[in-house]
Amino acid sequence: MPILFKSHIFFRRGFEKAVDDGHAGGHAFLFRLGEDLWVTGIAAQHDAAEPVVYSLEERRRDGARARAAVITDVGHAPQPLSEQLCDHDALVLEMNHDLRRLLDGPYPWSLKQRVRGGLGHLSNAQGAALLAATHHSKLRHVVLAHLSEENNTPDLALRAADPVLDKHGSNAKVHVASQSAVGEMIDLEPRRVPVQARQLALF
Repeated sequence: MPILFKSHIFFRRGFEKAVDDGHAGGHAFLFRLGEDLWVTGIAAQHDAAEPVVYSLEERRRDGARARAAVITDVGHAPQPLSEQLCDHDALVLEMNHDLRRLLDGPYPWSLKQRVRGGLGHLSNAQGAALLAATHHSKLRHVVLAHLSEENNTPDLALRAADPVLDKHGSNAKVHVASQSAVGEMIDLEPRRVPVQARQLALF
């Protein structure tokens, strides 16, 4: 497919090794696409070969910028990950399952353990905790994503996210991503980031 469309694939060395070996399936790397778009791959925890989540930033020459992060297929979110997700304008945030529905559902026990494990997927409660850790006053959009059709519902995901935003007095708009339909367009107009003055010590 990349050869057909003359495109590039970016991946970490662990994935390359897994492909070579036939087993494909807190550090970050940065690359640039075009003139203004920068993509940061941030190390994540999942049962794959060196998985990452992505932060995308548009940097305009006038100093304006817009940042969005896509955080899915994450078993848990340690502090180094959450620290790198602060100060984003939009978060696409995994809320894969409601833990009670998962445990009471039809999945075999081994799959339940995989989904809820540290290398599986974020529950609604874990997604809400990550939202609380990364929330800031300039957050504009939150997309609740990767909802399990078997072990979650949009209402349950919203019940977990809404109290976090209410607690912070947030103005962020909440969206719930569907697995079967395209969501509404989100326009992230870059904003100017004020430069904080610093006092320099002369002696």
